[in-house]
Amino acid sequence: MLDLMRNYRKFEIMMESDLRSYRYRPLIHKISSNEAFKAYMLIAWWFSLAINIFMGVVVSRLNNELNTKEKWEDYVIIATCAVLTFFSTIWLVLWLLSRYKQKYLVEREEFKFEYPAKNPDSLINFIRIAIFSCLIHQPLPFNMFFHIVFSLGGCFGQYIMLSLNLLLIVNISRTTQFVLKATFLHID
Repeated sequence: MLDLMRNYRKFEIMMESDLRSYRYRPLIHKISSNEAFKAYMLIAWWFSLAINIFMGVVVSRLNNELNTKEKWEDYVIIATCAVLTFFSTIWLVLWLLSRYKQKYLVEREEFKFEYPAKNPDSLINFIRIAIFSCLIHQPLPFNMFFHIVFSLGGCFGQYIMLSLNLLLIVNISRTTQFVLKATFLHID
């Protein structure tokens, strides 16, 4: 019975938030839906793949050295990194403005059901809910933050950081998460 109450309250929070945003801001609701954010993560990953393919072509053309002799290659890499950083920042801010409050309320309700004797408003529990549950454990803000960090690192000449963008595919789909988990569990 408690599971039913927990799911009902979480469902109620999500539906009220979605209905309110759909009624009063339909365009923002459309561009900030869960499906749109999944598409944004996929676009960012494909963009990272394109950057890495371009870098692979440059490296193979320069006999396995990444010190480009022509400045236009550096400019292309820096420009694509800047574009990826720009869009990742926009998508992260859009998620924070449109989805963070909803995630916080849902995670707070979850915390109340998991730990009924603990106060969710205490500082340590607030940090646990607001930062860890709502930001770090959510795929989109996690992905976009690291796309920004890795792309900025690539802009400043640390090209190995651009390859790390490709590791963020793990958060795109449940299938890749299960494959990665199974691989590490049975790595003997």
